[in-house]
Amino acid sequence: MRGGSPARAVIEVLSLPRFRMLLPALALLASAMAVIGGPPAEASKAPSLTAFQGLGSWVDIYDLQLWHDPVAAISEMHTHGVRTLFLETGNWRIDTKIFEPAVVANYVDEAHTQGMKVVAWYVPDFKSVDRDLARSLAAARFTTSSGERFDSFGLDIESTEVRDPKVRTAEALLLSTRIRQAMGPSYPLAAIVPSPYAMRMIPTYWPGFPFEKFAALYDVFVPMGYFTFRTNGPTEAAAYTTATLSLLDEFTGGAPVHAIGGLASNTSGSEVAAFVGAAMHHGAIGASLYDFGTTGPEDWSALQAVKELAPRAPKPPTPTPPAPRPTVAPARPALRDAPALLPWCLCGSHLLAR
Repeated sequence: MRGGSPARAVIEVLSLPRFRMLLPALALLASAMAVIGGPPAEASKAPSLTAFQGLGSWVDIYDLQLWHDPVAAISEMHTHGVRTLFLETGNWRIDTKIFEPAVVANYVDEAHTQGMKVVAWYVPDFKSVDRDLARSLAAARFTTSSGERFDSFGLDIESTEVRDPKVRTAEALLLSTRIRQAMGPSYPLAAIVPSPYAMRMIPTYWPGFPFEKFAALYDVFVPMGYFTFRTNGPTEAAAYTTATLSLLDEFTGGAPVHAIGGLASNTSGSEVAAFVGAAMHHGAIGASLYDFGTTGPEDWSALQAVKELAPRAPKPPTPTPPAPRPTVAPARPALRDAPALLPWCLCGSHLLAR
């Protein structure tokens, strides 16, 4: 290298034919090293679960009287301290993507005006993933003329229209996966599911329900722990709620939960208070009764305690896999003398395996 600079010497070496062949590989290596050594890529924003914290209330498409005056309905909810409206946008039985879109828009706009959140929910039958996906995304992406959107979307996973449970499970997971892919990792998605305790009592309802796999796709679970179908009195209501949430916690590895306590038309204030107490004690981030139209003064009074859940942060998901299912079931609450499984409840879109 006599008579030249070190830099010139490097250039001369690299100009030799055998080194020229290595230049593309060296360039690729340099690019990779630059990425590794550069600033880390921004991580995906964690989904916000504020829509599931605190007191909620439900409106389905069969509450026809509530579809005439959304402003009055939202005003009453707000008076009772409701933080979130769960609004059904459709199910597989109706021939439209969004039920009454103008009224839906009024609900979303008015709720946001009152400082409330709104969660859309849809009931698929899993017979057509493409149809159910289109309707789910129509709800999740629904935008009012003033630019307002739903704060979250929940898939109501309970229909047994597909009779083979293995096929049903595969279709439910496929639909859920496609919704997650379409909405991205930062959008809050909820799995509205039957009570795992009820499914343990009725093992033929949905054998192998994939709680663990749903936990990887959804950010929060909304279990239909309807103690009103199975128990009588506050002690049994609390026990049923605890059994439902304990099993769900086990099967999902501790996913955040907003608990639904049952049909408001078939409960007492003391039972509601017991349900709320059990849900709070277990660490649910929110709670509600089904549904708004049948919630009475005694129920609203007992539900006020749910406000205390609002500031709680959701439980972080555990990185460890869920524990294996125990071979011994927890102590059951006493059950009412009623059919083990009725085909449909009054709202027309919910199964009663809860």
